[in-house]
Amino acid sequence: MTKPIFPHDEQPAGDKPLFVPLKAEFYEAFERGIKTTEYRLHGPRWNARTCYPGRVAVLSYGYGKQRRMRCTVKRFTAQTCHNIRKQDQDSVVALYENLDAQLACIEFEGFEVSK
Repeated sequence: MTKPIFPHDEQPAGDKPLFVPLKAEFYEAFERGIKTTEYRLHGPRWNARTCYPGRVAVLSYGYGKQRRMRCTVKRFTAQTCHNIRKQDQDSVVALYENLDAQLACIEFEGFEVSK
């Protein structure tokens, strides 16, 4: 388990929710409760400082405003594709074409579908 960058009482006040636009198939998997972890290439936007546990996130069906879910970052880890579940590896390789890429693995909890 990774140590949070910000201890619970020191998380940045007023951070905007983390906005996570998703392809239809991935949004619907979160919506059905099949998926709880999102994988992005690790970098300036997707890292331990921006995706810290406790941060509110908004998962969006694409960039539109019609289908969105609020949730909270439960856990963040950085790892290569070799270390994630086989079924997730296939999707990641299809997107990023590289098993050795450093991934931001963002696990969410507390899903609430926006009306």
